[in-house]
Amino acid sequence: MTKKEFTLGIHQNKSTEDNSFSHHWINYCEDKNINWIKVNCHSSTIYKDLKNCDALMWHHMHNHYLDEKIHSGLMMSLEASGKVVFPNFSSRWHFDNKIMQSYLFKSLEIQTPQTFVSFDMMESLNWSRKAKYPQVFKLRKGAGSANVNIVKNEKQARKIIIKSFSSGFSPFDSIGYLKRNFKKYQNNDIGFFKLIKATMRSFIGTEYARKSNKIKNEVLFQDYIPNDGFDIRIIVIDGKAFGIKRVVSEGDFRASGSDEIIYDHNEFPIGAVKEAFRISTLLDADCMAYDFVVNQDELYLLEINYGFNPMKYIDCEGYWDTNLIFNKAAFNPYGWMVDLVIKKLINEK
Repeated sequence: MTKKEFTLGIHQNKSTEDNSFSHHWINYCEDKNINWIKVNCHSSTIYKDLKNCDALMWHHMHNHYLDEKIHSGLMMSLEASGKVVFPNFSSRWHFDNKIMQSYLFKSLEIQTPQTFVSFDMMESLNWSRKAKYPQVFKLRKGAGSANVNIVKNEKQARKIIIKSFSSGFSPFDSIGYLKRNFKKYQNNDIGFFKLIKATMRSFIGTEYARKSNKIKNEVLFQDYIPNDGFDIRIIVIDGKAFGIKRVVSEGDFRASGSDEIIYDHNEFPIGAVKEAFRISTLLDADCMAYDFVVNQDELYLLEINYGFNPMKYIDCEGYWDTNLIFNKAAFNPYGWMVDLVIKKLINEK
């Protein structure tokens, strides 16, 4: 069978269009004459709508309330019925969940900072008395360095622990959001109007934060790994890898979310690319972004995520293949995703 004999169902979130893969998938399908139809995974008719589709592609968002509420059950039920979905289970079950990722890293013996996870207040307080500081506190949810904070001493750790096991934390870090946008304004990365919008949003909050439960009765602390002033993100899709190097902003310890990006492929340690390929093979992941830091030539994996902001990868110089050879050429990672789904459908037939 050929790709023209299949029909792909593609979910589109208009409210997150700029950060979504969906319009890139649609453009690729149109360009390559691949059959597709628009579907709404939030609709009560989704199973009926997918009846004549061979696969579903859905870039569900970490900060979209309905996406988070629906995606896991819907995708798993479709896979149970034999339908091909993107991303596959191996790529998404730990999506935007740093606690689940910490379990995964330990089980696969991946080099990552020492991590303490607890669901017990007394155990956590006892740990805080013995811990070596600084530590990094992370909520299980949050992207782009949101909900990630440095903890300098036991007093700060105890305050966080007590809050977690009492009132809890909002999944939307309003203060951190405002600080990041104010810094962008100071660096002339955004204008005054966008700063005012960010200020209003930090006070009003988001629909996602208003409808989501607070995160409570759990803590995750991670040893602070001094990086070399940057982190490295490598994205692997179907045997091809590309990446960016994110420079730590002045006065911060986090590179994730930084707008200062290096694209020169010669700046990337090939060990990070090799490790990203190795883990993707272990996971059987359709698509995965790996966030590494380097300290004294040691490579540490911090987080993984199948989703990423398409706008930040437009200037990538090319991609590595599994032989670690760099191909300096324009590429379309969203087309790779579509082709991977088609390949699975052909193999099934």
